[in-house]
Amino acid sequence: MTKEVPHVYTALAEVVKTLDVDKDSVLPANMGKSSYRTTEAITAAVRALFEKENLILIPNEHVIESGAQEIKDRVTYYSVIVGTYEIVSLKDGSSVKISGTGRGHAMGTAVDANIASTFAFKNALQRLFLIADRQEEDRAHQESMAVGPTRAERQTQQARVQREKSPVREAQEKIKTDYIDKGVISRDQANDEIERLKSEGDENPFQTLLTSLEKGELPDA
Repeated sequence: MTKEVPHVYTALAEVVKTLDVDKDSVLPANMGKSSYRTTEAITAAVRALFEKENLILIPNEHVIESGAQEIKDRVTYYSVIVGTYEIVSLKDGSSVKISGTGRGHAMGTAVDANIASTFAFKNALQRLFLIADRQEEDRAHQESMAVGPTRAERQTQQARVQREKSPVREAQEKIKTDYIDKGVISRDQANDEIERLKSEGDENPFQTLLTSLEKGELPDA
């Protein structure tokens, strides 16, 4: 007697057979002007077919890495998210799980996590539905072939960073954790005040701003 295949697999096979997503956007000139498929285009096409095939998707995402990087006196944040997405058949309850990883960079802590989430979901869908992007593969290959620092060089660099943790950096971190993250001031307010203090010749605008905040003096909105 032939064992009946769970509906989730036959339904996904129909989605793969039917799905067709055009490249709907183009990268800016400084990134090569390559065409690519946006997450919105992929999810819109998949959503319509999931509805037709009686499928639903349940997301479950976790941040596995996050941090901050200072570039030209401005702090940018990054997050790495791993997502597990369960696809469930409403017809017989059968299900299958897929996964994807995404990394996001942004000026705000909430924004970088949203970007990472978007890429994790897109990554999972592209692999499940065999949506290949040659240009993305080429870029990944080039990055994998790039010569990076040796272990000794990385250790030296990490040691130097630790030694160079200055009062300026400590003030930046304290402004972020004690005032920006707690909603006392916005990131834009902090950046604008830093720029104003620099324009007035302040040699340590971060410490000046921190001192003002500790006194309860807030910059103008």
